[in-house]
Amino acid sequence: MLAAVASVTAAAALPARAEPTVAVESVRIERITSAEADFAVTLTVTNPDANELSMDDARAKLEVEGVNVGRAKLTEPLRVPAGGQAVAKLVAHADWNATLRAALAAAKRAEAQPNADPTVRYAVSGVAFVFGGLPVPFARNGEFTWPRTITIR
Repeated sequence: MLAAVASVTAAAALPARAEPTVAVESVRIERITSAEADFAVTLTVTNPDANELSMDDARAKLEVEGVNVGRAKLTEPLRVPAGGQAVAKLVAHADWNATLRAALAAAKRAEAQPNADPTVRYAVSGVAFVFGGLPVPFARNGEFTWPRTITIR
């Protein structure tokens, strides 16, 4: 009993860890080929803690014009200094079917915007894992500009 009280007291004496935040900054088309497309998701990670933050994994579901284009994954591990911010990049690889369905939906919306650069709606939601496994959720709905000309490689 005394040992249990001592361990609870010791745990209470540990300083609380400041919670990091992850925010979606942007979504854009990064690359398109004759067989697939890559969509980039940019995140800003804020670390208010007194210790460096490591983010070794982040995953998100990405929809473009209501079409599920795939799961975005962190391209490389990220380190954020104590009290600092850093930018992380996730990429979703969309197969040709999803790319065509999203492009068709975007084209239908573009017809209503004939004199403007067409905008495309997106929804992204996911989770980043920091400090060795602490999940930090993130989500955002927004729009990005669909390029009027796309070079297909």
